[in-house]
Formats: sequence, C-alpha cells, structure tokens
Amino acid sequence: MEDYQKEDRLLVTSVAGAISKSILYIGLCIMGSVLFSKCTVDSETISQCEDSCGSTGIREVTSWSCSCNDLKSSNEPIWVLPN
Repeated sequence: MEDYQKEDRLLVTSVAGAISKSILYIGLCIMGSVLFSKCTVDSETISQCEDSCGSTGIREVTSWSCSCNDLKSSNEPIWVLPN
C-alpha cells in the first residue's frame, strides 16, 4: 500500500513540475517578445503616408502599412452614421 502512495506522489510532483516549467517558459517567451518588439512609427513613414494620401487624409499608419480615408467619408465627422 505504501508503494502506491509513493508512486502517486512521484507522479503528482512530476506532473506539477512539468506544468510549472511550461507556464514559466511561456511567460518568459511573452516577456521577451514584449521587451524586444518595437511599436514605433518613425516620422519619415508618417510624412510618406501624408504625401501619398494627399487631401483625403490619413486613416491609419503602422510600421507596415498606410491607410487613407475614403473620398466620400473624408468630409463627414467620424461619429456620424452613413445614410
């Protein structure tokens, strides 16, 4: 009977150790990706987007893309629902 209890304890501790290590590694990966990622857009990218969009205006600028406003919605306030 005592052997089964020792085996059960060993199993529980090894499973708990594996779960703790996986949570630790996932947390370290998330922290590393947050620390080493850059979420900045430089002024050159913004000026290029302004030149490309012209009078319609900029809707969104990211490090990878530039979105201009639509021609029909550029004169309307952004909180007005379309007809």
